[in-house]
Amino acid sequence: MKNTLFEKLGGILEMDETYVGGKSHGKHGRGASGKTPVVGILQRNGRVVFSAINEITSEKLEKILIDAASDEVELVITDELTAYKAIGKLFKHKRINHSVNYVRGILHTNGVENVWSLLKRSIIGAYHKVSADYLPLYLAELAFRFNNRKESNLFTRVLQQA
Repeated sequence: MKNTLFEKLGGILEMDETYVGGKSHGKHGRGASGKTPVVGILQRNGRVVFSAINEITSEKLEKILIDAASDEVELVITDELTAYKAIGKLFKHKRINHSVNYVRGILHTNGVENVWSLLKRSIIGAYHKVSADYLPLYLAELAFRFNNRKESNLFTRVLQQA
């Protein structure tokens, strides 16, 4: 049985950020107060990795990508967030401008956006409330469930690895 827990991502990667937690008073979206930034990297038709951080900066995004990506990366696709610009120094990088379109050929972040909807639906439907202290554990659970979604007998696999 192949252990993919520490295997780095390759191929085409989608990278995006979202904000989790806190009440939605006033400002929404990027930089909303009381919310924790979460970065997700999805390998197309593959696995996802998450990182909860205290702020979005170019340096932090680069480190997260370096830690998650293998030498087999063909392309990293992001949105137009300025902090992603430096990724082009590390990997082949294309950006999609969501104010113009969401899909341009293979350029889109729809896969990782789908994972964000799974996370937010989990918070509403199962977790109900997620504190910043425990957010990494919720993200680890979501990543495990997502990365093993095609496993036909996940319960047996978990017992074997326990």
